This record gives sequence, C-alpha cells and structure tokens, in this order.
Amino acid sequence: MKVHVTCVTNHRQDSVARMAQQMIADVGRQLGYEVCPIYTKYTTPHQEPDSLEELLKRLDDLGKKTAAGDAVIFQFPTWNHYTVDANLLSWLKSQQRRVIIFLHDYVPVMYKESRPLAPQFIAMLNQAEVIIVPSVAMYEVLKKHGLTVKKYVVQGIWDHLTQKTFVSPTFQRQLHFLGSPERFNFVNHWQSALPLRLYTQKLPRPMCANVLYEGYFEDEVLLAKLAEAGGFGLVWHSDDDLDYMRIYSPYKLGTYLAAGLPIVARRGFAQADLIEKHGLGLVVSSFDELERVLETMTEETYHKMAQCVADYRPFLTQPYHTQQILSQAVACLFS
Repeated sequence: MKVHVTCVTNHRQDSVARMAQQMIADVGRQLGYEVCPIYTKYTTPHQEPDSLEELLKRLDDLGKKTAAGDAVIFQFPTWNHYTVDANLLSWLKSQQRRVIIFLHDYVPVMYKESRPLAPQFIAMLNQAEVIIVPSVAMYEVLKKHGLTVKKYVVQGIWDHLTQKTFVSPTFQRQLHFLGSPERFNFVNHWQSALPLRLYTQKLPRPMCANVLYEGYFEDEVLLAKLAEAGGFGLVWHSDDDLDYMRIYSPYKLGTYLAAGLPIVARRGFAQADLIEKHGLGLVVSSFDELERVLETMTEETYHKMAQCVADYRPFLTQPYHTQQILSQAVACLFS
C-alpha cells in the first residue's frame, strides 16, 4: 500500500491554505508519501462548479497517481466549488482508495452564508475512514451535524517549520496580527490604545487609529521581522465569529511561536488551554482587560513568557508533531 497526500495549487502567494497544505505535503514527502497536486480554480463554495471536462481531468490525474488499496490523505477543503471536492472524494471511495481527510477548515461554521451547506460537507467527510481534526471540540460539532466517522486524530497546534533562529523578542506593548481585515472584521473597528501591526497583502482603507500596516512578507523575512519588533502575536476573532474560534486551529499561532513571540488570545479559543498550560502568553476576554494587564506587566514577566516560548519552539519548528499525526492517521486504517 502506498500513501498519498493531496496539496492545492494555484493559490495566491499569501494564501494560508496554500502554506498550510504545502507544509503537510512537505512532511508527507519526508515520510515517503507521494504528493498529489489539486488545481484550485475557485475560492468560495458559492461560485460556479467545474465543467464536466475539467472534473474528468482532475479524476484522471488522481487515477494515474493512485491505485486501489492505496491510502490518500485528502487535505480538505481545496477551496474549489464544494461539488469538486464531493466528486473527488466520491470517486476515491468508489475506486477502493482508503481515504483519510485532513480537515483544515469546516466551512459551514467558518462562514455564516455557508451554514445551509452543512449536510453536503458532512456527506463529504463521511467518505473517510479516518479524519484528522483540529480539536476535540471540532469533532463534537461534526458529530452533531451528522458525522459518522469513528476514527479520528486530533491535530492541535500547527507546526511552523524553520531551521533558522532569531533574536529574542523584547518587551513592547504592541500586538502583531496576521490576517485580512475582510476575514477578521475586528481590525476594521480597532479602538484599543495598543498599536496593532497588521501583516496582509492588501492595504485596508480606511485604517483605524493605532493600526499600522506592515504589508506581506515571505516566511523567513516575516519571522525575523516579528522577532525583531517584539511584543505579542495576536489570535482573535470578532464577537460574531466566536463559535469558530472555539473549534479551529489557526496557522498563525505556530507562526508567532516560531518567531519567539508570546501570544495574546481571546478566552474560549480552542488552544487557550495549551497557551496557559505552557506559559506561552496571555488569555484574556477583551482588549480592555489586555490593556490593564500590560499596563502593570514588567520586563521580567515578559521575558519569562518569552523563555517558555523558546523552550516550546523546537516542538513546532521541527516536523515531529506533523509526522506523528500523519503516521497515526495511517495506522488508524488498520486498527
């Protein structure tokens, strides 16, 4: 039995989906897996689906790379029209491929307008023998929506692989945020006195006071800039997005930690317990609370958190964690 792992192509340079799926594919190669590229044409589930000709080409590509009895780790979603993923997964199952779904995002909770699509997404997930989920809370939500897959592996935090080391961050009362204001609307209503350094490709207009546009940087440059600037990496969601915050695992969390930055996260976030358990930063309920905490924080307290991050960092910058969850998922096929 061979093991394959899918990976999206044709995403924008700053696409987090591309970065995350490419990292999984790279680790898969290290384990001897063959990578199956999946071309991405669309970016939302509501745009027009592929033509029959385009769909047949995708199926032909998968058919040439895989054989009956092979395991296929399908990174989901591909951000094509959802019917593309549905057809690919249905075909893999019908052709006796053993399907493992690596769930990055669950669109019906991620986007309100996609909630009516929950039955279609659950039907896709039910094609798998094993599912890799970001959290136990995500698995419980999926079960409530009708998931019948019994075997699952919990990913937890994302690795962020790098061989480089960076300067130790200094105590600064400032926040760094990786993400588009179009997706994370709280940036558009920033009222805190704390500076928010925003890393995204598209310049938001207009920008709120204390939001400082930094632009987009390639990975190693970004990590170095974060480390040199000091302060905290921010993981946050608007009030209307709290349901998703409780169940998913953001790629940016691993990025901040790889740069050596302590974290500021909103209470209720799926990885909040991990942050508190390992002393990796602050978990607060509001920016008002954060301002009060930082007002009295000392450099000594900050450096203790930064040292905890430094101690935890090798767990994320080497591929051991991702290797473990991929290997565990494949092993589950035989349990």
